[in-house]
This record gives sequence, structure tokens and C-alpha cells, in this order.
Amino acid sequence: MAQDPYLYWYPAGSRTLQKIQLGFVSDLRPVDTQDAEEVLTGNSAPYRSTFGRARIVPIVKERFTSASLRRDLEALVNHLRAGGVVGFCLDDSKALARFGTPPSTADTVIPLDAVEPWSAWGDSPAFVSGDEIRIEQPGRVLRAETVTYTSATAAALTVSAVRNTYDVGPVLMRYRDFYPVLRLPANLANSPDLLTHDRRLNYTLSLPLVEYPADLWAFWEAGVTLGSKTGSPFVGGRYSSDELLSHRVASFGTGYDYSRVEAADNTYRNQRFEQPSTGVIGVGSPGWLP
Repeated sequence: MAQDPYLYWYPAGSRTLQKIQLGFVSDLRPVDTQDAEEVLTGNSAPYRSTFGRARIVPIVKERFTSASLRRDLEALVNHLRAGGVVGFCLDDSKALARFGTPPSTADTVIPLDAVEPWSAWGDSPAFVSGDEIRIEQPGRVLRAETVTYTSATAAALTVSAVRNTYDVGPVLMRYRDFYPVLRLPANLANSPDLLTHDRRLNYTLSLPLVEYPADLWAFWEAGVTLGSKTGSPFVGGRYSSDELLSHRVASFGTGYDYSRVEAADNTYRNQRFEQPSTGVIGVGSPGWLP
């Protein structure tokens, strides 16, 4: 498979996108994880409590020699150590992600939402027939699958038949190897193994990153487009990933509370969240956008 992998990030205090071209990656093996506990009830029937989920995305690039790339990655690694976020796509021409109406089993047409937070990142990104698209729903329960892309209009994506029924929305649909919001776990902030070298003859990048659903759906909640690499970054309501996420966290309790979407199974199992005029999941005003 051809690669043109890029890392995408915004330096602290900047709304201008920084793109790092990796050339190749040695390893990319994402793993979906589910945090759950299971107990036996009085009649010995198993009962599972689900607390949350995440996706582990290890990105490895081994034995490169470019000093310029090493300097770019040093800055990014320090950004991650400080709690910043980064995006990654295995193919810059496919850095695409859209939100849409939750589909049901056997659906092939999925209506699209107008929100396109990451549209300025890729180099004229576009899907082609046969591309693999990941579909997933928000919330703490893992429900996701991969389908193939057929075609698109401004209003909808046409894909191969969906296997699951998605009872919470909007769903996120993206190129299989596009990860818009990744974090370095706090317990690895002081790891010496993120960017290593062999007597400075060659270098190895090893980023054990994590993707959280609440981070992804915060961008739909906000309804904004992120800043691009070229042009004036302060025009057209464009923001940085870190700026948007910090506003969301700082305003919990006074604006939109994402925990509604991450309620227990019996609260949202047969419920669809619709987008009101305020542009958030559920009801009420976001109250925190600058």
C-alpha cells in the first residue's frame, strides 16, 4: 500500500497548521479498547458495566537520518509531553472525516452533516471508489466497523452495506487510517523512548498515542473549521485543535455537557441525538465558543 503519511499539529498559541511529512512509517497497528467490568447476578447470569472506550494508535518510524525531520519531531514531542494533541493520516490525500446521520443495518446511503472540522488539513483530499471508511458512534460503548466507499454527493456518502445499527449519533465517518485527535498518555509524558537515536547516526520515532471519543465529537459540537497551513489563520472562524478542546474543558458545567452522550447503556440504547439549531448534541446553548 502506498504511503504519504503526515502528522498535523498546532503549536501553542497558534492557529496555523503545522504539517510534518514522514515519508513512511514502520508500524501502525491501531487497537480498539473497551473499559468494562463483568459480574454475576444472583441467578449466575453475567452482567457487564461499561465505563468508556479508547483507541490505541502506536506510530513508529525507524532509522531515519534527516536532521530537519528530527528537529520538527522534537518540537512535536515536546508539544505532546505538555498535553497537546496531534493528528495523523497515512495518506495526506485522504485526510477526510465527516459526521452523519446514524445508519441502520443494510443501509448504503448515509446523509452528511455540514460540519467539516478537518477539511483544511489534507492536500485536496478525496475518497476514491474502494477506499475503506471507518464508521463509529459516540459514547462509551464501542460500535464501529469498516465499509468501502462508492460515491458521494454534497448531501450523502454511498458505501457498501452497513452491518450494525447505530443508535446514537451523529456517527463519524473517516478514511480508515486518519486519526484527527491523538494524545500522549500522561503516564508516558516523561518517557525517554519517544524519540531516540543511535549515536546520532539515525533516529527512531515511537509514539504510543491514544484517541478518545469525547475529543472527536467535541469538534462536531463546536461546528467550526480548524486553521490551515496557508492563508490567514484568523479568518473565517478557524481555530486550533488544542484551543477548541481547552475551551470545551474549561466550560463544562456552564455550557454543553458531553456526559449526556456517555450515559449508561439503558439511557441511550434506543435514542438518537439530533442536531438542533445551536449545533450541539442534545439541547441548550454551547456557551463557550470565543
